[in-house]
Amino acid sequence: MTAPIRFATIGSGWIAQDFMKTIQDTPDAVLTGIYSRSAQTAEKLAAQFGAPFAFSSMEELCACPQIDAVYIASPNSLHAAQTRQCLLAGKHVICEKPAAVTAQEIRFLQQLARQNGCIYLEAMMSVHLPQFATLSQLVTQLGRLSGVHLDLTQYSSKLDAYRRGELPNIFNPRFCTGALMDLGVYCVYLALALFGMPQAVEGCASFLESGADCCGAAILKYPQFHTVLTYSKVSNTAIQSEIQGEHGFVSLGSVSKLHEFTLSLNNRQPEPFSYQDDAVTRMGPELQDFLDIIGQAPGFQDTYSRLCELSYQAGCVLDAIRGHAGIRFESYVPVIQ
Repeated sequence: MTAPIRFATIGSGWIAQDFMKTIQDTPDAVLTGIYSRSAQTAEKLAAQFGAPFAFSSMEELCACPQIDAVYIASPNSLHAAQTRQCLLAGKHVICEKPAAVTAQEIRFLQQLARQNGCIYLEAMMSVHLPQFATLSQLVTQLGRLSGVHLDLTQYSSKLDAYRRGELPNIFNPRFCTGALMDLGVYCVYLALALFGMPQAVEGCASFLESGADCCGAAILKYPQFHTVLTYSKVSNTAIQSEIQGEHGFVSLGSVSKLHEFTLSLNNRQPEPFSYQDDAVTRMGPELQDFLDIIGQAPGFQDTYSRLCELSYQAGCVLDAIRGHAGIRFESYVPVIQ
């Protein structure tokens, strides 16, 4: 029997804690260490989740022989540098979206992972969910596609603090965040996973006084149809996403969770699909795919190659949208060599 993969996590926010719970719920993984820049925070979380190691130094984490893999959920501006450090230390890495700020960094880190015998995966939960395969099959029933609208609009829990004069990380361009990199990335990923790379990309954005983009839109142009992406951190909406074709349409409750969608074919009753939605259910499949690739499960190479290419393509589209929309992270220094 293969020993469980021993994980350390980087980050202390809710998404990192959800992944800690997911590790605890996965037989082939064990939570071994927790990193935070604050030693007190690392020790508190390690005690809370039963991890034997608490790190406040990346050097200590990377040097620890009891750590096999690292989950990264730090601010976007740190993703590439922390990934590089872990890969050079021989640790496998699964990193929250976006895996890096630029597509060039993603490709560099993928090559670095291969050179060091490591696996490097982006933690984009939607394409790992079992219902993604169902959604993909339903889209084939629509016939020739005529239009797609993918939306992720969600009033940020940090916006009120920003309005009071604070500067949360998510609205601070120094951390390479904002509506596109936090929410729009889900729309980009789903479009690429379903339809492949577009022929052309356009984008626009609105900005807060801090310089962070707070909402925006993009058009991905395909030969027979266009995909419109909309996303916002400063509003809510009741509008669902839709994939439209000559034989009907599919409506989506969430482009990130895919927990509810409905197939509506012409002259037929709508057919709803509903799935369990909790942190472990959402994150479990991406973690299991990561473990299967590390363990070289049957078909792992094809799966890994497909996911690596999808990650790189998403980086290319995000680069293009930012270029069109004028989204700039002027203080960021890319990690290339």
